[in-house]
Amino acid sequence: MTEYSIQDIVRETIKYTVCLRIYGEKGEGLATGTSFKDKGYILTNAHVIENIKDLDVILNDGNIYSSVFVGVDKLTDLALIKIDREIPVPDYLNSSELELGQTVISIGNPLGFEFTVTAGIISGLNRSMPNKTGKLMDNIIQSDAHINPGSSGGPLISIDKNKNIGVIGITTALILGSQGMSFSISSNTAKWVGEQLIRDGEVTRGFLGVYGRPDIIYPETIKRYGLTNNKCINIEGIGKNSPSDGKLESEDKIYRINNYPISSIEDIHRSLSKETLGKEVLVEIIRNKERKEVIIIPTKLDRLD
Repeated sequence: MTEYSIQDIVRETIKYTVCLRIYGEKGEGLATGTSFKDKGYILTNAHVIENIKDLDVILNDGNIYSSVFVGVDKLTDLALIKIDREIPVPDYLNSSELELGQTVISIGNPLGFEFTVTAGIISGLNRSMPNKTGKLMDNIIQSDAHINPGSSGGPLISIDKNKNIGVIGITTALILGSQGMSFSISSNTAKWVGEQLIRDGEVTRGFLGVYGRPDIIYPETIKRYGLTNNKCINIEGIGKNSPSDGKLESEDKIYRINNYPISSIEDIHRSLSKETLGKEVLVEIIRNKERKEVIIIPTKLDRLD
């Protein structure tokens, strides 16, 4: 991992990791949180705080603080809490620049063992997996850094191309019975969600009514139209009576919305901020190798309660 040792990175980043002591109907348990913004904001998983009675935050210096709930986004399995103390905040690196094989470090509190460190590599990018509501989470990072129950909400750490140490993901899940497979919410998603939760207490998403998968645009099409982005979302289905019904078609490739480059379902959500709801947005697509512009009026995506 460049000139940094694992020990160097852990010393730098463990101060951003907190232990969450959870009080629920079934007793006490531990989970993990990651410092997010100044003023004591901490990200963790939505499933961590579900149906709990109280939650204390334990810093790596041993000090314990009560917390207050700020907001939750079940679609991305993220939640935000706050303590009345300033704590160090890590850099949240650009997860769109990650590469397969990149070294990663995970810090968490698995099975009651506080501030446990594991290391591995990125095994997969742009994964999709269901959350507890049954909806798919996109742009999930797969790694082989071992996690166990209690690690949820902790940071996945790496180094970017400029040799900056920072958070590239928030640990969310493992597959029981598997070995060497863990999953994290990308740092770009975490930043987008966390900032909305601070501002509004909830995440508002525009709804086009399409589902699809990441794809690429052929080089000849890029050259023909002078496009700057070779990534897109290939539409695989359109909801009946949705805003896109009759306007978009299966196999259309969405590459830009209101001048915002689109390479993932996450990008579609980001491009459709609450300011766009009920207003015309410009959706640029490639259909049968031809560039087209379509006007669609997004509606609000219902909350997942």
